[in-house]
Amino acid sequence: MERRLYWCQPTTYLSHMLGNMELMQVQVDMIHINLRTGTVLRTALSLESLEFGVIHQGYVGRYNRYGYFGVSAPLPRFSGIRKLDFAMVGADDCTVARRDFGPGCFVGEPFFVPSNDNGDGNEDNGYVVCYTHKEDTGESQFVVMDAMSPELEIVAAVQLPARVPYGFHGRFITQAELLSQQK
Repeated sequence: MERRLYWCQPTTYLSHMLGNMELMQVQVDMIHINLRTGTVLRTALSLESLEFGVIHQGYVGRYNRYGYFGVSAPLPRFSGIRKLDFAMVGADDCTVARRDFGPGCFVGEPFFVPSNDNGDGNEDNGYVVCYTHKEDTGESQFVVMDAMSPELEIVAAVQLPARVPYGFHGRFITQAELLSQQK
């Protein structure tokens, strides 16, 4: 029996980072645990400093193939979003899609929104959403990207009246989930 975990781990000691967040680098690893033999293997999945990964919520606790991560620039800001294909473990880099937002534009953590609630067998059929902020102009947007596109193509961008703070955590919920909470 085997188990896999995906984990983001700082590669710098915390004591060196306090007051110097720009020094922080985070590595995404797959931890492979063989429960029969007790063997534990750790494999890096990306050459970049990535953090705050998210997967399709319908795959939590099950085999999942894709994850979406913010690119550290430095923390708590992200300069872009990466999609990793966990099936590519063993390659130098499991990155299969990328979106960079350009100089001076930073994003919050990504969220994955499935295209439908029924599940059509395509784990990455949906959208990656995040907040962006251009520090030079003060402009903020809510951005929707096609999760299946190799460029994480932007399919919608909504201008926001105010900035959403970096590090703002959240979770996308469906209309059915929202209605069930109101009962």
